[in-house]
Amino acid sequence: MRICQVLCGRGTGGLERHFVDLCNHLAERHEVIAIAHPEFRDRLSPRVDVEALDLSGWRYHPLLLARLYGLLRTHRPDIVHAQANKAAAMVGLLRPWLRAHCVATVHNLKRDTAMFRGYDRLIAVSRKVAEQFDQSQVDIIYNGIAPVAVAAEDGAHALRDAAGGMPGPVAVAVGRLVPAKGFDQLLRAWQGVAATLLIVGDGPERLRLEALLRELNLGERVRLCGFRRDVPALLAAADVMVMASRNEGFPYVLVEGLHARRVVVSTRVPGALDILPPEFLVEYGDPGQLAGAVNRVLANLDAARRAFAPVWEFAARELTLARMVEKTEEVYRRVLGGPARHERA
Repeated sequence: MRICQVLCGRGTGGLERHFVDLCNHLAERHEVIAIAHPEFRDRLSPRVDVEALDLSGWRYHPLLLARLYGLLRTHRPDIVHAQANKAAAMVGLLRPWLRAHCVATVHNLKRDTAMFRGYDRLIAVSRKVAEQFDQSQVDIIYNGIAPVAVAAEDGAHALRDAAGGMPGPVAVAVGRLVPAKGFDQLLRAWQGVAATLLIVGDGPERLRLEALLRELNLGERVRLCGFRRDVPALLAAADVMVMASRNEGFPYVLVEGLHARRVVVSTRVPGALDILPPEFLVEYGDPGQLAGAVNRVLANLDAARRAFAPVWEFAARELTLARMVEKTEEVYRRVLGGPARHERA
């Protein structure tokens, strides 16, 4: 198949990770053209034909749409795959003049889904995201990763380094420090948890969270660790992972935690709702409920780990990069109505 992936975003978030991973691994068997911001050139495989185009401007800009159309006409892909709502809106505007089949992935809950109308097929990253659409038109494909093996000694060393001698069991929360991740609610919940909390990540909310940390007098039990490259090692050695998000599509950190065989306590966001046992889910905005769930886990970790055994098995089987790519290829083939074309030998 000749596949063109289109992305308007920038940065290193879950959407961008999904785009890079999918392009690189599809390119092992297919012709892949990636239309995205120039910053992605160094993150994409040499097998991927990168068309550097900054689509971060106004989605209705005539010159930008003309340049995108020109690239699509030049490459004549079998499939155009728009990643997220802005790319879906731009490709959707051009679709009447394209001969390619068009697929779009929906990465989060949307107030307006009009930009996804008229696509040959939609992919949703969780059941809750899929519920926004006619179920006959959407496939659910969970985000997946290539698991990282971590030696027990490496994990323990990373955790000691991050915790800096803080006492008790250790919980880890990972994510960009933005309002959507709910770290303010997590700090309020931690007033009722007798354990160390490591928050790994950086972002624009850091100063506000530091101030809240001082206000709540949690400096002896909570550490804002900033960006770290050893997240798999930290997760592998932690007692529990906590997610306090306001909203998500299907968070990659959840996948990482499950591959590390960690018990996860989470707010009831898409992805977590699909996979986690109900007793480990709490409502967003209730710090007391979140604290209670974490305390129950820490009081009986063995029972919590037994409850998570089938979840970890599911993650090992279904939440892998190979499975994500395989299921995406299946969608393409159904859209094309037959065996793949133009595949590399």
